[in-house]
Parts: sequence; C-alpha cells; structure tokens
Amino acid sequence: MCHGPDGLGSSFGPALIDSVKALSKDDFGAVVAQGRESDVGGVKRVMPSFGIDENVMPYLDDIYAYVKARSDG
Repeated sequence: MCHGPDGLGSSFGPALIDSVKALSKDDFGAVVAQGRESDVGGVKRVMPSFGIDENVMPYLDDIYAYVKARSDG
C-alpha cells in the first residue's frame, strides 16, 4: 500500500521497481525486515520494520521475485 499500486511508488514510498535495481536480494530483505530511515532533501522517510510480520516475512522471496520481475532487471 505505501509503495502504491503494484509497487510503482506513491507520495509515501518510492517505487520498489527502482529500489530492486539498486539493492541486492539480501539488502532488500534486510530493509524489509529491519526497516530504514533516510533524509531526502530535508524530508524524513521511514520504512517500518516488518521482521516479525507473519503476513510479510514468509512471503519475502515471492515479494522480491515479483518486484524484480516488474523492474525488467
């Protein structure tokens, strides 16, 4: 939801198809599990941790594969 329809980005989160171009599978998994905070042009962005979310973590490989396939890379 935060990353928009089909992970294409929204006002809350960047496009995941761009993120997987810059992140390895392990790094992608670490961000999902541990979360991340960044400051982009004075705008604080927060990716919450989903490390204990039973609706996310069992499907992390599938989520990554889907987003990676959509990224054409």
